[in-house]
Amino acid sequence: MRFINKIVAITGACGGIGSALVRKFRDEGASIVMIDRDRHALDGLVENTARDRIVVCDQTEDVQILRACEEIGVVDVLVSNAGVVLRKPLFEHTLDEIDSIFAINTTGSIKLTVGVARRMSTSQGGRGGVVINVSTQHAFGGAGGRAIYAASKAAIAQFTKAAAVEWIAEGIRVCGIAPGPVASPMTAQARQSSEYCAQVIARMPVARFLEIDEIVDPIVALATPEMSAIVGTTLLADGGGTLS
Repeated sequence: MRFINKIVAITGACGGIGSALVRKFRDEGASIVMIDRDRHALDGLVENTARDRIVVCDQTEDVQILRACEEIGVVDVLVSNAGVVLRKPLFEHTLDEIDSIFAINTTGSIKLTVGVARRMSTSQGGRGGVVINVSTQHAFGGAGGRAIYAASKAAIAQFTKAAAVEWIAEGIRVCGIAPGPVASPMTAQARQSSEYCAQVIARMPVARFLEIDEIVDPIVALATPEMSAIVGTTLLADGGGTLS
């Protein structure tokens, strides 16, 4: 129960990792602000209306981001988890697809994070807190068919470094996590291909897809005071995938 009397906001709350984060932080005593663009799925995550709040937000829409930041209010932890992946050769990407990936994964995430962090800031009357940005192992290594996704999340890893330096004086500790291939709804379609699965497993020292809890547990740990020395670092939780 490490998060009793704490408020934790989670973007992308309806996804595999997001919904697991909701359950884990809730089990640890936190009140949860669940943020996603799918209102129906958000409603399904609510267990206790006294402790759970939902905020509908499409990160490609500035008006929705501004409204969401107001609705989220002051929190103790923000996990910026929302994101999309598109597996496609570079020559096959349309301009709209490139714009959309960056709008959700990069600019939308940064805009919402800045808005929420502003309310955390001690100089703005907040009580400080922790921001955890979810990146990807592909931000630290090349991968065919995922160049745009990798670039969008590499920007988040760099944002994590810069924001950490700037916001630590505001009482906000910023860090990140870069998951490897996870057996989650986001990879479900790709995992239907035996060729894709074989390629992934071949470059994974652990020789398997990661489980969702193997990403969720480190995120929760990063949010605790015991991890106060972790500032600006994006933790690679990839089963050693970037080593090979």
